[in-house]
Amino acid sequence: MPSMAITEGMKNDAVHDQPKFGLQRLVFSLGRQRKTKDYVTVGSQFRRERPDQMVETAKVISVANDGLGIPHVRYELKISKLKSVTSFNVGHRSLALETFTKTYKTLV
Repeated sequence: MPSMAITEGMKNDAVHDQPKFGLQRLVFSLGRQRKTKDYVTVGSQFRRERPDQMVETAKVISVANDGLGIPHVRYELKISKLKSVTSFNVGHRSLALETFTKTYKTLV
């Protein structure tokens, strides 16, 4: 049976390959965040329709990085029933920018 010994050169190659992929991923992620951050601005409003016939409208109050550098959106949430004039303010909420853009996709 052939030996599957890992040489020092193989270890070094494996170690050096991981950061390249991680760095590429980080650069891609930061580029995407920058584009998204430009799109989500103070005062803009986004909405989503829920399966229970309710509509959530999020008005952006601020976009800022937290202590770890992760961008977050602070927004005011209003919920209304689809095809109805009744609505109520839920209050202020905060989500990571990435989660916010996945949740609220429609610009009002």
